[in-house]
Amino acid sequence: MFRNLAPILFCLLVAGCGGNNAPGLFDFLQVKDFEENTVEVTHPGGPIPAPEIPPDLAQEAEILQKQAADEKDGQGLKYRVVLNFTDEKRQSKPLFSTSIKPVDEAVGKVMEKASDTIAVIVPQNVSGFLDQSVPGRMSRTFMQASLLEKLSHNPPGDEAGLKQRMRSDLKTAQDVLHSFGFYEGSASGQIIQASTGKDDNKDTLLHTAVAGLEEWTASVSGAQLYIVEIDFTLGPRYVVGHSPITLQDADPDAALAQHDAASKNHLPSTLADVGLPAGAPAEADAVLAAVGKVSAAFQNKGFPFAKVKDSRYFIDKGSRALEAEVELESGPPAIMGELEIDGESIVTAHYLLSMQTWEQGRIWNQAKIDEYRELLRQTGLFAGVEVYASEKLNALGQRNIMARLTPAPARTVGGAMRYDTDLGFGVLGYWEHRNLSGRGDKLRFEVPIWQSLQEAAANYRLPAFLRADQDLLISAGFLHEDNDSYKILTSSGAIGVERRLGKHWTGTARVRAEGGKLQESEQPERGYVMLGLPLSLTFNDTNRPLDASKGMRITLSPGPYTGYYDDYFTAIRTRLDAHFFWQVMQKDRLVMAFRGSYGTLLMADAPDVPPYIRFYSGGGGSVRGYDYRSIGPLDDDGDPIGGESLVELSVESRIKFNDEWGIVFFVDGGMVYNRDYPDMGQSLQWGGGAGLRYYTVLGPIRFDIATPLNPRDDDSPVQLYLSIGQSF
Repeated sequence: MFRNLAPILFCLLVAGCGGNNAPGLFDFLQVKDFEENTVEVTHPGGPIPAPEIPPDLAQEAEILQKQAADEKDGQGLKYRVVLNFTDEKRQSKPLFSTSIKPVDEAVGKVMEKASDTIAVIVPQNVSGFLDQSVPGRMSRTFMQASLLEKLSHNPPGDEAGLKQRMRSDLKTAQDVLHSFGFYEGSASGQIIQASTGKDDNKDTLLHTAVAGLEEWTASVSGAQLYIVEIDFTLGPRYVVGHSPITLQDADPDAALAQHDAASKNHLPSTLADVGLPAGAPAEADAVLAAVGKVSAAFQNKGFPFAKVKDSRYFIDKGSRALEAEVELESGPPAIMGELEIDGESIVTAHYLLSMQTWEQGRIWNQAKIDEYRELLRQTGLFAGVEVYASEKLNALGQRNIMARLTPAPARTVGGAMRYDTDLGFGVLGYWEHRNLSGRGDKLRFEVPIWQSLQEAAANYRLPAFLRADQDLLISAGFLHEDNDSYKILTSSGAIGVERRLGKHWTGTARVRAEGGKLQESEQPERGYVMLGLPLSLTFNDTNRPLDASKGMRITLSPGPYTGYYDDYFTAIRTRLDAHFFWQVMQKDRLVMAFRGSYGTLLMADAPDVPPYIRFYSGGGGSVRGYDYRSIGPLDDDGDPIGGESLVELSVESRIKFNDEWGIVFFVDGGMVYNRDYPDMGQSLQWGGGAGLRYYTVLGPIRFDIATPLNPRDDDSPVQLYLSIGQSF
């Protein structure tokens, strides 16, 4: 909710971001001659910065910022800022109040954290006055542009300096009122000397809802203490009124009708057609965002060069509405042509055409071009991707789609170090070649080596195999593992296809063969062979593969297997994995992650099939806090033997302090059963703990420490895990 305003509002207050050449939101809010019934408000266009600080105060702010480290604990007029919100009737007590220190919940309930030091409260006897998020957003907007807040660690030497800061903030407060549609609102301020252990100002300070005042005064004893109150009187909230979109050049409807008669009926004619209906709150950022969508709307309807040439805004006091006039230069209509490479390409034309997202001969749709550009970027083959409309028409009267591609390095060599209590120290080395044959194909060799597990694997992917939305997958591997459950030496190979079934859907089908030698606990070494047809269907709308903060990922993996292991066997193994990610706070400051898994093995008992298709649980990838694969059925020596069904649950609270560091708190649960469906009467084994995250461009480096919450007799008290990527 703050993503449009907050970063930019703060940006102008930092050296280098402001200036007279950065018009936008608050310029848009300059109301001229408000006494008139219809008033024009200026809007030069551009980004959305905060209001400018007066030059003399800006110079003071820059000097004080440089001295902040030395003067943070210096003497002066210590102060705290309190924001009060009232309606147009100026009730005796504010309907909303904010304080730099979070208030007592007895006064009201905290609605929304606006920053590390500010909270918004709403008295419990007030309901329905405004959208509850409005005071919080107004508070955040104000505090991020506030000179009082910016210089709070550099107290002024006298009361005159404090008043100068407050006067600057009153202008900011007026701008904030306008930005949220309160064009008849007003802002006033007062400075109150705080009491230090006395009740002289009790009546004045009571309505400010400043919690912990006594603790604050005690913590800064020896300084002069002040409360700076900024009072927002909201008044009526204006709404969006008439908002026509007019075309300045030749009538595009007629030209477009030559290509697609239906399209002319869908061209936007008002801002309501791009998501800003009449009657919506007249918030400046919402209005400007809607205007910003007008060009894209026309570009997706056949006009690749459409752009907004001008926009004007008017305040109608009679109807209490903000009206807009948007003038658009549409440019010529266009039909989508063929792909044309601008310069040389490291990949074949066949590969580039295999990802084409548009159909030649259709009305121009810029969204299809943007989608194609993103697909090219995701391949990792290009350091730069430009996709744009040709300036000239081809022989068919169409505009070709031009692609200028800057190649990225084709080969990568890398490695990583890992550690967990189960497997000990480990290293990973890999070599990858992208675009091996010029068709965007990728070959990757990986060698993960642990103290108890050594592996070598090769994976090959060929895009656009037989059809544009299908990839060929080939893999081969060697594995040696020696753990409490078994010792195994095996090799495997698989071939299959992966097909994109939709924007978020993917299906795979493979043929997999495996064979080797296996020695289970207290059993002689035996050879085995196995052939399987593992399938999978995945829905994935998460925002990032290694560190998702939004969306869900659900995979269903059924597969029949047959082979020989002391005797012939046939089994069907099915597993369902679901992951959900909820971004509770913006910029991933708090993300809740949930995982659930269910598995079942039909037509065979676990001891009759090789370990690959049995179910195990416990360890860093499943239930942290327990030994590797230790949850579930055990043999007479207490070693795990795997089972026929599985249930696992996990929840993580992921907290980021900044762009590089974060912490995680988690609880995992799981159980493996010796029958083909879970025994609901048997409780899960639960583990919990915390972790540290260091975020890199490749993904987070994680360090987790976990402990069993309902330990068994032989469980270790602590398990440690160090690796790359989130746990799920």
